[in-house]
Amino acid sequence: RRCVQETEIMSRVNTDQNLDKLSQEHQQKEDLWSEWEKHMGDWDPSDILNFDLKGKFMQIFHEDVHTVPSRVRGAYFISGEPSNKIDFKVVSPNKTIIWERNEKDESLFYFDVEEIGTYQFILSNKRWSNTKRVTFAVHFGNATNEVMSATDIDPLDIRLQQISK
Repeated sequence: RRCVQETEIMSRVNTDQNLDKLSQEHQQKEDLWSEWEKHMGDWDPSDILNFDLKGKFMQIFHEDVHTVPSRVRGAYFISGEPSNKIDFKVVSPNKTIIWERNEKDESLFYFDVEEIGTYQFILSNKRWSNTKRVTFAVHFGNATNEVMSATDIDPLDIRLQQISK
């Protein structure tokens, strides 16, 4: 009887831990979508690519900035299991890390640059041995308001209401 009770207690503890983990994962997804709406809602990436990142390797992309200030926005996503994670960082021309996320399966990035030169986007799978399928996208703009958003354009019905008044 005691063995059965301990098994039931352990089962409830494991179930509670799994529910807590699912709740945390759900909150992280909600936070990501909220962050997307706030910083990326009008985003139109100029470059998107998919590639395989082998275990124990890293991929470095270089982007030259010729006009400042410039706004940089982008994202990366790892396909497959949620446990598929990589490290990501952006390094400025003077070798300063200006954005970093470690052990994440997806992330957005957005920042303003004030320095002309070559920026590095480093996606690293050096901690893990399995190959990851990565989607990487980035856009450089010359101003944070370079692209018109939906709020910049009056819908037709609002204009018609204004005319009829």
